[in-house]
Amino acid sequence: MTLLQWTARGIAMGALVFSISACGQEGADMEKEADQMEQPAEQAEHMDHAEQADHSATAMHAKTVKVSIDGMTCSSCVKSVDEALAGIDGVSEKNVSLEDNQCTVTFDPAKTDEKSIVAAIEKLEYKAEVMN
Repeated sequence: MTLLQWTARGIAMGALVFSISACGQEGADMEKEADQMEQPAEQAEHMDHAEQADHSATAMHAKTVKVSIDGMTCSSCVKSVDEALAGIDGVSEKNVSLEDNQCTVTFDPAKTDEKSIVAAIEKLEYKAEVMN
């Protein structure tokens, strides 16, 4: 059995990569992403209390939507959509699923909106629509 580390900010990325690798999944790409993801966590440790309070307030007002995506055919498509969503100011979480032909996006409505999310996906020439 593989145990995952839990911190105040979530699961330690290195432990997650190790756990997935132990289950026989490819972990090499995730290791690269882990290095990139750990940098913001390290930066968050250096936030002062006012910044942390502001970050928490933003998280409390976050909105999550599901968007159907028509036209994705491979993992490169998923990566393109993921990168496009990452480039939108205000998007805090995203999960793109090739299997389900959709993504789930959590964002700050004060910084972006559903139309901007759909537009970013459609700019890649996929058909996107917010699901009810």
